[in-house]
Amino acid sequence: MATRGGIKAGHAYILIEALDKTEAAFKTVANRLNNLSQKFLITGRQTALYTAALTIPMVSAINTARDFSDEILYLQSKLRATDQDMIPLIGHIKELAKSSTFVALEITQAASALAEGGFSRKEIADSLRAVMDLSRGARMGLDESAKLVVDSIRTFELSSAEANKVVDAFIIASKNGTINVQELAQSFSYSALSANQMGMSLEETLAALSAMSLRMLKSTKAGTSLNQMIQSLSISHEKLAAIGVSGFTKEGGEKPILNILTELALATRKMST
Repeated sequence: MATRGGIKAGHAYILIEALDKTEAAFKTVANRLNNLSQKFLITGRQTALYTAALTIPMVSAINTARDFSDEILYLQSKLRATDQDMIPLIGHIKELAKSSTFVALEITQAASALAEGGFSRKEIADSLRAVMDLSRGARMGLDESAKLVVDSIRTFELSSAEANKVVDAFIIASKNGTINVQELAQSFSYSALSANQMGMSLEETLAALSAMSLRMLKSTKAGTSLNQMIQSLSISHEKLAAIGVSGFTKEGGEKPILNILTELALATRKMST
């Protein structure tokens, strides 16, 4: 029987030699294809990862842009403004975003909070910078800061141009007491209306709440306590005098309300001990 090693001539040799060469060629091609497929596999994975790395931020950016557009539409509906009316305010929001750590979407949400409080386009433009400053200085959310600015301006009948004054008053009062702005805001919500009706200013109201924090009266407890003291001032001067509190100076003029409140608080404490 002929073998590959013994056949040296004829068609059998040629056929066997051809088969040998073909087999070797197939092995070489197979090895190359295998190596190539591995390279494609690695490259495919790398390409997929690279594509994902590019796609994720693109999708995020698209979603953010969509959210911003939706928030602008909501703000526009609250302001009952036309597209033309919104152009200056949108431009102002984008300019603020360029010079701060807040993105345009966050600033627009703050603008919406101001609009919910009844602010006009001009009032929103006047107040947004102050709201952003309060948010950073007090570590509060922008929408929370916006609501506090709205409540303060509306309760004490201030103008939106005085938004910076509001922010300064809260920051200073917080520093003078043992209370943060969030706690101060909570106290404020329980006493601001009564304080304003009694003729107290924003600064006087916050100073009283700050002083109360030094006596461990904070948040709702401070607000309700101040509100009760203010209500007590509505009684007659004779009744105040009966508990050792005078509403007049030695010269006969009326004492500042904050002074009367301080005396009333001391008198009430003595009565309870």
